[in-house]
Amino acid sequence: MRFFASVGAFFVALVPWGTRLMYGASAVFPDGEWGRLSWYASEVVLWLCIICFVVRVVSSSIHSGVPRAAPWGTMRLALISLLLFFIFLFVRSLFVSDFDVALQWTVRVLGASVLFLLMSFLNEREFRLWLVVFFASAGAVGVFGIGQFLFQTSPANTLLGVALHDPSVLGTSVVETVQGRWLRAYGSFAHPNIVGAYGVVVWLLVIACFPRVRSAAARYGLHALGLSMVALVLLSFSRAAWLVGVCAVVVIGVYAFRKQMRMVYKTLLFQIALVCVVVVLFSPLFSVRLYGQARLEQRSFDERTIGLQTAAVLFKRHLLVGVGPAHSVAFLYQENPGREPWSYQPVHNVFLLAGSELGIVGIILIVCFLLLWSIHLPMGDRRFFLGALLILGSFFIFDHFWYTLPQGMFLAVLFLGFFPRVSLLTHK
Repeated sequence: MRFFASVGAFFVALVPWGTRLMYGASAVFPDGEWGRLSWYASEVVLWLCIICFVVRVVSSSIHSGVPRAAPWGTMRLALISLLLFFIFLFVRSLFVSDFDVALQWTVRVLGASVLFLLMSFLNEREFRLWLVVFFASAGAVGVFGIGQFLFQTSPANTLLGVALHDPSVLGTSVVETVQGRWLRAYGSFAHPNIVGAYGVVVWLLVIACFPRVRSAAARYGLHALGLSMVALVLLSFSRAAWLVGVCAVVVIGVYAFRKQMRMVYKTLLFQIALVCVVVVLFSPLFSVRLYGQARLEQRSFDERTIGLQTAAVLFKRHLLVGVGPAHSVAFLYQENPGREPWSYQPVHNVFLLAGSELGIVGIILIVCFLLLWSIHLPMGDRRFFLGALLILGSFFIFDHFWYTLPQGMFLAVLFLGFFPRVSLLTHK
């Protein structure tokens, strides 16, 4: 049991870091990120964690006798929906142009799904350990990301899976003003928009934990982590993260005021003060991102608009079963070859991307699973679970990494697993 908890905690610590082993490339689209075949370190540790969990379940069953069959209910129906979803994915992967790419994505989704189920079986001690490690890893990402912006450079490190980012190099995500190019905070991720969303997710968990702790050291730690996540979100210059964060602050602020949660309310005021200071110090950069009139901002807007239009057409043409798992980029490459590799990108909208790749069949199956699972939960957990889905759904409108990268998949699952169960973090 301790080994399982330790391996799981190690996995949680690895999630934000992009350490991976690349072993091949797509036969259809070999030149580009979306055609690379690789194993992330977090994936390997996750499957080791899953094996440990299975061993623990089997061992418990042997010692306690053969369990009685559970009554037919929404949980079993949810699991059947999930099983049908993976049968669909594996069968659909047999009829695509690059089976290896489709299988890689399917296996990653399978791992994320098993992680989701596994987290519902964590006891209080395991839950607390995983959450503390998650926060510690987030603190390291926050310090790293803030340092990137302050020093305007990001060193490369193969073991950590971090690439070199130089604001003077074309292709680097920057804010361009008349004074020059400013490097946006990347953290440990491949793009500033990812670290912005990550910061909001961690910040929400920090706020949810505040009413649950009484230790002064834990409070100071949560305060420091919350402030660092606010700074990280600001310095990522991710407009999607800003929008979701502002909406969350309004909702949480109103709720805390009505429930007289003074600790949460005061924490929000401190964090809002930090926002004001950072915005004033770097007002030209925030003006460029907010008004979107600069050259790079217009170019980004145009590229996203074209991507949305293309994905909508793709979805209509392949309405029933889509073009295949992880195959939207390869499909576009086959239809329009000859362009620069970087120009082939998944659409920045998870709903459209999933629709174009999985079709109506895949979407219906995964929606059925989520609905049935939420019905299975107790009422208190259900509200938090649906709230977490709403928050993630807001992010899904603006970015694709939740669907295309293991880091995004695992982060979404950890949030869905942590957020409804914060009540396990007792006042000890």
